[in-house]
Amino acid sequence: MPGTRDDTHESPYESRPRAHRPRWIRTSHLSYLRWRRSIAAHPTTEAFYKWTVGLIGAIVIAVGLVLVPLPGPGWLIVLFGVAVVASEFHWAHRLLMWARKKLHAWTLFIRRSHWSVGAAIGLVTFLCVTFAVLCVLWFSGIDFARFF
Repeated sequence: MPGTRDDTHESPYESRPRAHRPRWIRTSHLSYLRWRRSIAAHPTTEAFYKWTVGLIGAIVIAVGLVLVPLPGPGWLIVLFGVAVVASEFHWAHRLLMWARKKLHAWTLFIRRSHWSVGAAIGLVTFLCVTFAVLCVLWFSGIDFARFF
């Protein structure tokens, strides 16, 4: 039934105060900040680092976009690429936060909805994935009609 679950919790993406994070996360974060400060001390190294992160992120995003129509984790790979770029560019960080909020809102919508809404979305997803697989088989030249 809608509204029977505990939907009042906050988004898991809201950051907790650093003091409440596990010790190993705090120490690794401090190590990263020290390493990042040493890179920022040299303008040439910092520019090279930014370009490298941007290039690697763009490659990951491109691979994810190629995989989107295929069955698999295409959008997950795209979001991972945006996360890589977001580590250095503010506009990508804003885009990533927007996507996380939309994903959280979608999850809450599905959780609050009747079970038939989730089943219908699952069925449509299954049909889309099946159609994508059949298209890949057809474009590959494999005779998929013999499977039916």
